This record gives sequence, C-alpha cells and structure tokens, in this order.
Amino acid sequence: EPVRNRIGYEREAWGVLVSGVRRGSTAEKIRLRPGSLILKVNGQEVKTPTELQVAVGKADAEKGLDLIWRWGKFFRRVRLNFAQ
Repeated sequence: EPVRNRIGYEREAWGVLVSGVRRGSTAEKIRLRPGSLILKVNGQEVKTPTELQVAVGKADAEKGLDLIWRWGKFFRRVRLNFAQ
C-alpha cells in the first residue's frame, strides 16, 4: 500500500509526497509539511520527484515559482518570487 494511502489520501491521489521540511527553509515558511502532496509547479503537474526537480529547474528567476499542493483535504497555492 502506498504511503500516501496510509496517511489518508484517496487511492487516486497524485503528486510528490513531502517527506521532510528543514527548519527555517522557504518550504517551512510557506507551510509545506511532511505529508503534503506537491501537485503543480508553474501549471505543470508533477507526479514524481524527478518531474518536480525538472519543473523547478525550468523556473524563470524573474517570473518566480507558482506551487499548488495539498495537505489532506486542504489545497494551497503560493507564488514565490526570486528576483530582487
């Protein structure tokens, strides 16, 4: 049985499961937590860690990064801006 099902996601749930978050990291600041599922990066669905890495790698620093994830039944969308 996949981990995502054991922690309460339905069988059809997809996305990249967050296994840990470093203290003080951007992930912590935007409230990602272990057990979250990252669903989309800049509008592109991500279903594997490799797809997530590729999508983040393609992000334009000037345009930022748009993330959609879920924690249980709650969905969240955050825009990260890297350009100073």
